[in-house]
Amino acid sequence: MIKHRIRHFFLTVLLGAAVAAGGLAQDGPAPSSGSITMFDQAATARQRAVFAVFIASIPAASFDTTFSLTNTLAGPPGIQETFDQRFHDLVGTIEFFLWDEFGHLLTYETQMGSPGAGLNDEGQLEPGRTYRVLLSEILAEAGYPQRAMELGHSENFIGYGWIVANFDGVQGTANVTDFSTFNQSIVLQPDLGTTFWDFDANAGVPIIPPSEEPPPSG
Repeated sequence: MIKHRIRHFFLTVLLGAAVAAGGLAQDGPAPSSGSITMFDQAATARQRAVFAVFIASIPAASFDTTFSLTNTLAGPPGIQETFDQRFHDLVGTIEFFLWDEFGHLLTYETQMGSPGAGLNDEGQLEPGRTYRVLLSEILAEAGYPQRAMELGHSENFIGYGWIVANFDGVQGTANVTDFSTFNQSIVLQPDLGTTFWDFDANAGVPIIPPSEEPPPSG
């Protein structure tokens, strides 16, 4: 019964998220004081950001989110030469910026010994490789269970996230699942070829170091 109610809840939330994406976002509680956002601090290397509109981890109901993140900077002949000429940072760590339903932010950056599979020994994702990790594993590394207790919340996490790659091309999916009868796959946005700038069609929103930003026009 509890799984049926939660499954119905997920379907309702996911449909609502899809509708909201085409209209105005509703007001919600602000992040807790002292929290930071990824755009508050200057980038120190070229980065790419992708957005997960909905993620969830509910241990008691066996619900979790599986992230699958790919370094897109490996391609067939003709494409690879373009990558090598245009892009500078081909390998790097991955940063998670996760907001729960109450507006609280958690952050985590991969490193040596990070959970999941696909990273090298330094916690970096190399071209052509895919990093697979559970949201619950990232939450544990970020200290979420303890943080939730401090805030008076349950260990359940429902929210959204930005994922920032410290290299020049990232793409992936977030699969909300109970590992049995329910699975909702969400493509992280923007995907390959749909970035905000026509001159740069690789995956993710570009975050460029201030020293390399073009001078203002006029």
